[in-house]
Amino acid sequence: MEVLAPKDCNNAPKKRIIKEFTEALWSQQWSVLRAMVVETFTFEVAGKLQSFDFAALQHEIPSNHSFYKMELDAVITHGAFGACQGKIQSKVLCLDFAFFLSFTSAGKNTIKHLKVHLSSAY
Repeated sequence: MEVLAPKDCNNAPKKRIIKEFTEALWSQQWSVLRAMVVETFTFEVAGKLQSFDFAALQHEIPSNHSFYKMELDAVITHGAFGACQGKIQSKVLCLDFAFFLSFTSAGKNTIKHLKVHLSSAY
């Protein structure tokens, strides 16, 4: 998959973690993702009223598309929080997304929660 991301000075490890997490998620690299999250990881999809665990994540991410391009427009971090927004493309689907992540602490790079916002562009 082609990955386009903002250039930065690479002095913020969480920005790298967020980029790698996002790429692994859209590439469905579940073992890579599992190593990046805590055992009690949860995620939620905007508009749904419940949180899910890691096992359910595989069912919420579109899997019937071969994504060939991911564009990250912005990656930001502050303390134990981070976010990114961008676009993912397959031949038949283009999704705009925003991820909001909570890490276990400001000093740790392990993800404990993810909130996903998705909208279809075509």
